[in-house]
Amino acid sequence: MDSTQLIISIVYYHLHLHLHLHLHRLKSLNLIMDDQTIDDNPDAKRHRFKPDDTSDIPNPEEYFSKQAKSFGVHEWIQFSKFFSVDSLFEKACTYVNNHLASRLYLLGGKTMSLADTVLASSLCSTDQKWLSLLQSEKFQYLGRLYRMVSAEYLRRRMFDIRSPGKLPGAKFGEVCLRFSPKPTPLFDIQHVRAALLHLHYAVRYRGKLIICFEDTNPTKGSTEFEANLLKDLKTLGIKCDDVSYTSDYFHQLIKMAESLILRGKAYVDNTPQEQIRKEMFDGIESKCRNHSPEENMELWKEMIAGSDVGCKCYLRGKLDMQHPNNYLRDPVYYLCSPIPHRRTGTQFKVYPTNNFSCPYIDGARAVTHVLWSSLRHKSSPLYYRVLEDMGFSGVQIYEYKLLHVAYTPPSAHQLEWFAHHATH
Repeated sequence: MDSTQLIISIVYYHLHLHLHLHLHRLKSLNLIMDDQTIDDNPDAKRHRFKPDDTSDIPNPEEYFSKQAKSFGVHEWIQFSKFFSVDSLFEKACTYVNNHLASRLYLLGGKTMSLADTVLASSLCSTDQKWLSLLQSEKFQYLGRLYRMVSAEYLRRRMFDIRSPGKLPGAKFGEVCLRFSPKPTPLFDIQHVRAALLHLHYAVRYRGKLIICFEDTNPTKGSTEFEANLLKDLKTLGIKCDDVSYTSDYFHQLIKMAESLILRGKAYVDNTPQEQIRKEMFDGIESKCRNHSPEENMELWKEMIAGSDVGCKCYLRGKLDMQHPNNYLRDPVYYLCSPIPHRRTGTQFKVYPTNNFSCPYIDGARAVTHVLWSSLRHKSSPLYYRVLEDMGFSGVQIYEYKLLHVAYTPPSAHQLEWFAHHATH
């Protein structure tokens, strides 16, 4: 089963979505069928924007007297207008239903066409009249076509692309993607979509897909979560080329941090956390910002040791405190914590933030493309800046939009609440 089929299966069988509730948006959908979009066909384009326009209804006898198998795309587009006429609605449904009794699609064959899309859109424009018949299964073959178009629409919505988009600058056989699951105990639909999107591009370009668990926070994550996630990925048919952890790179990350300190691209700040947040918001430079590399290294050693002094310090990037994008206002790269890490124990007392660790791992592992949601759009300049300061290049960010599913808890936090408070 490929990723497309898996997505539809997940939606149908695990979320129990009523796909026809979403199909009303087909009236503004530019769905590609057989390399032809609705916009490529003047009749279809006019019909898409005015699906219930009764000013140009063709002669019913001219169509109902013919055999449907002789219709082409143009004829079906014209025929779809009959659904907007109350006196002809059921007659049109019966006519199409009989035609579909021996075939899946209006034009026959094994692929959906523009005719199927426009006809389904016309049915949907009748609102409750068609939905009632759909639920009654009176026209089972027409209902089957409607659901197939609906599923195809939702599949494309989940990928946020009308056809599989291209990764910028991707080269066949050279693409490398990193999928980094968050330290959450539940693998929600957003994770599924992100994982399948990574798989899609890795397969398309015959590249590599690596998984790197983000275990930078010693208070979060668990071996059980990671084992369950890998099991879920296997269930989804997702195979990766390598599995690693951010903690595998702790030694290298510390060396990189020290390099940035010595080059004046990072500094240690002992300002209280709340004051740091306020100064970042107001664009005020820290009193520690202009300390010499030697002074910063002294405080950095305190952080490495996990001393009382070090636990009050933060390593920050020396970027631009006046930048209109708050993400670039000297972000925190490292913090100090005496809490033992579940994989490294008490070996380390300093832990990197994702803003620091992700660019390093991508550069070190020769990752070519980073896929993340559009919610992180404002942090893209920070990623590129940190990557550059570390001496890496060649990584490109590809953004996708989050999936919004009606009547379904979208986030792992909400799902976790249900998992712990559900009653039977």
